[in-house]
Amino acid sequence: MLEMGRQNEQMLEARIAERTQRLEEANRLLQQSHEQLEHQANHDVLTGLANRKLLNQRLQEARAREDRHGGHFAMAVVNLNGFKPINDTLGHAIGDRVLVELARRVKPPGLQYS
Repeated sequence: MLEMGRQNEQMLEARIAERTQRLEEANRLLQQSHEQLEHQANHDVLTGLANRKLLNQRLQEARAREDRHGGHFAMAVVNLNGFKPINDTLGHAIGDRVLVELARRVKPPGLQYS
């Protein structure tokens, strides 16, 4: 009888360990999905650069830091004049390549948006 109790306990522990492992894997996949969705919500699909939503968030954060600690912050704005004729005459595929190349050139190496 005692041996049967030990076997049942071992089986239960094995099932708990297996389910714990499955839950950990599900949590890992869920976290990856969350991070991917967060990135998609805050970055341009074509260039990978921060979009307007993330820009506004970062500006609010910078203003709040400035209010708390004083100091200043800077922001650079790039305006791409004359882009419409590229799309109109050379096509959207070429326009997309121009945008991707511009993004590559203006993004500092190693910069990660979070």
